[in-house]
Amino acid sequence: MSEVRDSLAQIVKAEPKKYSQAELGRIFSVSRQRVHEIVKVPDLRHLVRPKQWSFHCVDCGKPIHGGTRCRQCWLKIWGAKRVTLSCDFCGKQFERKESEARRHILHFCSTSCRYDYARHYGFGKARELVTANP
Repeated sequence: MSEVRDSLAQIVKAEPKKYSQAELGRIFSVSRQRVHEIVKVPDLRHLVRPKQWSFHCVDCGKPIHGGTRCRQCWLKIWGAKRVTLSCDFCGKQFERKESEARRHILHFCSTSCRYDYARHYGFGKARELVTANP
């Protein structure tokens, strides 16, 4: 076990603040607690990076507090699917969640377009127009 202690001390002194206790534990196949016991010696304690920066996003490499991906990368993969719609009043292209697009018959890019449409056509007539022209 002293060879783990010696090699760990060499790495920590050669590259200070590069690795966290958890990362050093994975490198040497020992627990994070065992690394903590080894580096709690006063001359090694400040050479290990704090726990909060022990993880990095697997996609962008940004430091994170836990898990495998940062919030932005997670949303790109698992977040709500987005669809492109055109405004029923002005014709402008915009994006919405797929679930929101399915929920409504008419789609508007803004509340002002929604109000203008209601003022111009009225929503009762609009529903008749939409169902009559599939």
